[in-house]
Amino acid sequence: MFPGNNIIFTWPSYYNDASSVIEDIHESDPRRRYKMMLFHLDIKNKDLSGNCLLVSPDGLSWSFTGIVLPSQDASSLWQDPHSGRYYAFLKDRQGNNRSRMLMHSDDFRTWSEPQWILTPDLGDHAGTHFYNQSAFVMAGRTLGFLNLYDVTTQTTWVELIESGDNLSWHRMPSRAHVLQPGVAGSYDCGGAYVGLAEPILIGDEYRYYYYASADRHDEADAGGNLSRRPSLAFATFRQNRLIGQQTEGDGYFATVPFICPGGKMFLNFKGREPVTVSIKRPGYGGDYENFTQAESVSVTGDHMRQEMVWTERANLNVLKGKYIRIKVAGKNITAYSASIEG
Repeated sequence: MFPGNNIIFTWPSYYNDASSVIEDIHESDPRRRYKMMLFHLDIKNKDLSGNCLLVSPDGLSWSFTGIVLPSQDASSLWQDPHSGRYYAFLKDRQGNNRSRMLMHSDDFRTWSEPQWILTPDLGDHAGTHFYNQSAFVMAGRTLGFLNLYDVTTQTTWVELIESGDNLSWHRMPSRAHVLQPGVAGSYDCGGAYVGLAEPILIGDEYRYYYYASADRHDEADAGGNLSRRPSLAFATFRQNRLIGQQTEGDGYFATVPFICPGGKMFLNFKGREPVTVSIKRPGYGGDYENFTQAESVSVTGDHMRQEMVWTERANLNVLKGKYIRIKVAGKNITAYSASIEG
């Protein structure tokens, strides 16, 4: 249809933006194997302006479904690999601030009403805007990367977000900048923009591709600096070490109560000082007998899978079926995860 180039789809408009494509392995209709959401700003028919949904049998020939989801640009489509449900992460303004909305569907035809999921709060200032976001499943949770834009500095950065049900989304307590602008004159000094693809595991390291710009936001809109063009970049993080909990000084943290499955316990952590693990009762019950901090055999170093034992116990079998809380203590340590395996 478009010989001599790699164009697969055109749609006359003011502009088309933020296309995201998924291969739907749950789809039984071969004509709808691939699905795309595309922001379309139509200058002739305003009813077609929004995030338009398209389907394809091969990822090359696309058909418009007639469905337009209400949104501005900078949106993304994601499918839960377990349930097959579709999620449309959309952008609109709450007041003067760009914010994030969510719609979901089980059949790509009937969609839920839009709901706000991420809006600036009291921890942000008036110039905080939320741009695009991605989603992916990792370590039993749904995680994502969120783009933030500071209108006062005209820079963008990326934060980590998470959800337990794909509907309620939360920023990390520290709101750390996972990807942020580089030093003046660098290829990414204007900002980092979230990539919509999931991180790719290569060996024991994940590679995450994203978009970087030497121009600040409004400079890019005006054409930018031709000598410093936008770039495709990637960042890496070690498998099972994207998120960690740190202590400050001699500190500790504990999990919420959960039912103990029994078995051996392993800790993924880094710490130069002794690290101990105690098993607590919920509420005001204190530690379980033989699982106190004093009875924990301390460990140090950098370990992805360190077995934890106590002077009188080598596993948690006697606590199977009981509610427990895991308490990790140590000086300036970082713990990434704990597992209990039978």
